[in-house]
Amino acid sequence: FMALPKGSGGCPAGTEIASDADCRAALEALDMSVGNPWVGKTDWVPVGCTTNGEKMYWNFNDHGRGHNDLMPICKAHVVIRPDDGALMLGRGTAIPLQWREGRWPPGETPSAHLISARTRALFSKVPTTAEAVAALKIGAPKPQHGCQVCAGNVKVYGSPNGSVDVNTVFEVHGNFYLNAESVVVLTSDGQYTFRNPPIFLRSTSDPHAMIQAHAEVNSLIDHLFHQSNTPVFVGKRLIQRFATSNPSRQYIRDVGNAFRTGMYGGITFGGRYGDLAATVAAVLLHPEARAQKTDTETTIDGALREPIMKFIHMMRSMEYQDTAREQVVFKELQNVIGQFPFQSPTVFNFYRADFELPMPMPEPEPEAEPEPEAEPEPEAEAEPEAEPE
Repeated sequence: FMALPKGSGGCPAGTEIASDADCRAALEALDMSVGNPWVGKTDWVPVGCTTNGEKMYWNFNDHGRGHNDLMPICKAHVVIRPDDGALMLGRGTAIPLQWREGRWPPGETPSAHLISARTRALFSKVPTTAEAVAALKIGAPKPQHGCQVCAGNVKVYGSPNGSVDVNTVFEVHGNFYLNAESVVVLTSDGQYTFRNPPIFLRSTSDPHAMIQAHAEVNSLIDHLFHQSNTPVFVGKRLIQRFATSNPSRQYIRDVGNAFRTGMYGGITFGGRYGDLAATVAAVLLHPEARAQKTDTETTIDGALREPIMKFIHMMRSMEYQDTAREQVVFKELQNVIGQFPFQSPTVFNFYRADFELPMPMPEPEPEAEPEPEAEPEPEAEAEPEAEPE
């Protein structure tokens, strides 16, 4: 069973609860109060089973309408958009789903489907590290007993007989995962299955709500950390702070590869994804960072500091001190140098992440003067013919 948001007009076709007895059972299954139930016939509440969180309403009228204080109670279902298999959540919101074999129910319009959730084992034997990282999604607490298989990169905590089942816990890179996946099956025919989307926190009153909130934040950070653009994004920012404001694509690519592999210049640093030692080495030791620039290259190369940073560096280099030995306070300088702390125009600070310096266009080389055309050589005068005698 499931509760729809307050104000909803009722359950989609095929997901309605059949009787007031089933309505009571649904509320008890959802750990909601039945209270002093109202059973009747009216058009001012949705048809079927609803609740305000404290009291059950059962309307057996043939029509009704949404009520701001009532939540319709329906059989568990999902509304699937046939174009891309996305889950519709109302008000046009949709989230993508991971469908098994990339197949979802066909159709012309979004439709509701009854569902059931199932949990099953992922592996029947010890997986490789790559297999475990790719497939295991459900975390587990650290087991109280020792590991049954302790050799290798994947440690196994399970039955004493060594069998691998849904209760087995794998340790990968210091993290513990349950050998299980939760899937949602469309019960109409059982042909379509998708991964059960994780829910970290349903309510702040849930047990261990604080732990779940931290787990959700950590999961988001891990997702962003392993996002495919992260090595290039981090690499370019470090290059701009330590070397040059205008790195070439090859420079950025080399630093990103060092971040991704943990190696640079034939030297293995940490040898793992996200290794900052290898990343910084690539930033500082890259040929583009160490090459001596000459002529016009010096006008477009190097690290250009922001105006407020140049101003602060100048004050520090002059060892400025207030005559009264008080805290140094500056007037707002945004109208003078274009920047001042806490005065950025947007939440992205003064410069967006993809900001590039406006570079001067190279002056065109002067055209070569045309060579003077060669004057034609004078022709020899022909000798006059002799007159006949």
